[in-house]
Amino acid sequence: MARNILGFVVGFLVAGTLIGGIQRIGHHVYPPPPEMNPNDPESIQSYMNQAPTGALLFVLMAWVLGTLAGTYAATRIAQTAPRGAAIAVGTMMLGMSVAMMLSIPVPSWFWACALLGVTLATAVPIMATMSKQTSQSLNSQRDRVAHNPQGSAGSGKDSG
Repeated sequence: MARNILGFVVGFLVAGTLIGGIQRIGHHVYPPPPEMNPNDPESIQSYMNQAPTGALLFVLMAWVLGTLAGTYAATRIAQTAPRGAAIAVGTMMLGMSVAMMLSIPVPSWFWACALLGVTLATAVPIMATMSKQTSQSLNSQRDRVAHNPQGSAGSGKDSG
């Protein structure tokens, strides 16, 4: 249980740190105008109405890569419920993305890309974990059959 909670916490921190770092790079590549006040919602909204597409793409890239890294970290650390830890991280990132988009008006294409990107970034590590667990389960079953061939004879399946 502790590893599952740790997986969520580390995944959340990895996601947040990477998102912040990529957005910081984006602010260097596309600096906001000096007259923009980051504490004034109207100033932010005015900037967002004229922000270059590249600046918005940096934000999307930050959210998607941060969510991907965070959910991946959660699946690697959580022991008994890696999918649950990843889903929790992904849900938090999606919720934070939606909250930001509701508070700062963004174009509709941004909404669509953000929702799809963060959802896919959550799903990819989960699907990889499921694939790995399925592969391990099949290998385990194959090994049991190889060590006990008579145990599979009474399975009721006709091989011919």
